[in-house]
Amino acid sequence: MAKEKHEFTREQLYELVWSEAMVKIASRFGLSDFGLKKICRRHGIPVPGRGYWRKLETGKRVKKTPLPAREKSPPLVFWTQSAAEAVVTDQILEGIKEKLDAEDRPENLIVVSQHLNNSHALTVETRDRLKNLDWKYGMAVCRSPKLFRVRVSKDMPTII
Repeated sequence: MAKEKHEFTREQLYELVWSEAMVKIASRFGLSDFGLKKICRRHGIPVPGRGYWRKLETGKRVKKTPLPAREKSPPLVFWTQSAAEAVVTDQILEGIKEKLDAEDRPENLIVVSQHLNNSHALTVETRDRLKNLDWKYGMAVCRSPKLFRVRVSKDMPTII
């Protein structure tokens, strides 16, 4: 699945965003209007403000902001998803959503025992160090390279 390449000069993109609403232009390229606006902002291209198209539609006078000059502006290139790629992306996101929903169901809840047997030496050492730490502001922090890097509160139940 190939991405679609869009290449414009600053002047071409300026003329395009002042020719019709950003929402319509952006949807043609598989972008959001905000994404297109960010591209324009990054390249110093002014865009119509809120209500511009409505005012134009109703015959009110509107002002087109001129394009500021820039020296040697390279072509603007951006890549968007093809329609097929967008479908695959949506399917992947839907699969992730289903898995997250499954994790939230009560029957899939993971219960950790209050007593762990055969704990790793690193775990035991971290627990012992936490017990002997100075509890500043109700929190203890381990930052030794030989321990787990953790931050816990005093109210946290002991499970080791």
